[in-house]
Amino acid sequence: MTRAAGPWREGARTVGFMTALTALFISAVTGAHLLTRDAVARNRTRHIQRAVRAAAGLPADPAAGENATMETGPGRYEVETPAGRIVVRLAQGAGLWGPIQAAVGIRLADQTLAGFAVIAQSETPGLGARIEEPGFAAQFAGKRPPLTLAPEGARSPRPDTVDAVTGASITSRAVRDLVNAAAAAESAGAGKEAP
Repeated sequence: MTRAAGPWREGARTVGFMTALTALFISAVTGAHLLTRDAVARNRTRHIQRAVRAAAGLPADPAAGENATMETGPGRYEVETPAGRIVVRLAQGAGLWGPIQAAVGIRLADQTLAGFAVIAQSETPGLGARIEEPGFAAQFAGKRPPLTLAPEGARSPRPDTVDAVTGASITSRAVRDLVNAAAAAESAGAGKEAP
């Protein structure tokens, strides 16, 4: 009888130890989450504000005394710039490995794009992730949606064409589609929510 009880005790001790260790780690992770959630939320807001400013063609950080962007609806911001008023819409599209979130700036005067900035993406480094490169984002300024894609390096003079990223056709189409959707939402009505 004592022989049979030995393995049970050893198993119970192992299960008890693993349960206590798991509870300790869960408590530590929960505590870290609770202690940092306000800072994470502030940083997320700052990151979105920088993307909104970049999509409006402004420096990422406002100068002292400069008016920040103004949220006028869910996912919609208005920015006063020296070149006029710009609406920035937050948009999301389905990339290859997950959602792509971006800010799309639209000049109200002529409905051309003021800029484009990625907020979040999980595309392949060196391929689809190149949508975060300054050269890719710079090509959107002055273009008129709906956009079409040209092969990378084509540098089409057409006002409705941007260069795709070579080897990242799904990502390129996702960016084109989310920019077109944001522009369509803005032309359909300024107060409507971005897609």
